[in-house]
Amino acid sequence: MTDRPMTSVLTLFPLPHQIGAPFFDGKHVSDFILEWEDLTMDWLYEPCIKKVPLYCEKIIGKYVKTLRTYIRGNNWEGFVAELKSEFKDDDSKQQRNTEAFLQNMVQQMRQQQQDPSVSEYRLFIFEYAERSSLLVQKSVISAHTWVFIFLQVFSNRIGDKLCKRCNINIDELATTTNVWNILKTEALKICTREDSQMNKLWKSKMRDGGEKALPRPERKQKQKPEVVKKPESIDEVTKMMKELQIQQLEAQKRMDEELALMRNAYRMQQRPSPYYSPRQYGNREYPPQPQNQTT
Repeated sequence: MTDRPMTSVLTLFPLPHQIGAPFFDGKHVSDFILEWEDLTMDWLYEPCIKKVPLYCEKIIGKYVKTLRTYIRGNNWEGFVAELKSEFKDDDSKQQRNTEAFLQNMVQQMRQQQQDPSVSEYRLFIFEYAERSSLLVQKSVISAHTWVFIFLQVFSNRIGDKLCKRCNINIDELATTTNVWNILKTEALKICTREDSQMNKLWKSKMRDGGEKALPRPERKQKQKPEVVKKPESIDEVTKMMKELQIQQLEAQKRMDEELALMRNAYRMQQRPSPYYSPRQYGNREYPPQPQNQTT
């Protein structure tokens, strides 16, 4: 963000703590700076710097106001550099360019329960090459550390093969200089199985129109012998039959009770309701009360 306008331009900008407004809580300072620069590209240097604390967590904003570049307020690049330096420990983008990040990459690959796939190895090699080359250029890590960390991700068999092909001797540090390009190429070949002689054989047969690659025979799984249960004693069988008979009787009894309730409900519905003549509505003496008959 090197070019700034000479005069400020009135633009719509979200208020602090408003939805969509940038917010800095002390973590991922690089992402916050990129978002802030996109929103304030037409601002002058001074308001661009002075308004940053308003969009920070309260205690973070107070600390930002104590920075030297903030007090001066006329150098955006210097303010960004000081801000990144103060909050680099919790910045994921800056931590990627450290030796600890490379070690963490190796540990994640080695801690997998299954062997990494070909695609996972390729992704690791390309990402490691990109991250580590920057550290070597900045003299953060040495050439032999560059190679040693890379070899730790592979198994002993593959690591020994790579050392043999690249003439690397762990006891002689001079053999680890100027071998990175060769080591990277050989690692890609081994991980993608390009050097497999059988793969080359089948590829040549396919190109020549020969026989298709035969599928590998499937291993027959051993059938487990059926477990034969021991016959139960006569007493246990008799006891089980008695319990089953009792359960059947209880179930039959419950069904009979439910049917009886259903019959009674049906009979109540079928009973005719008494008829009242429309002319007698409102007559308190209707219907007539039954008279006691004398016998």
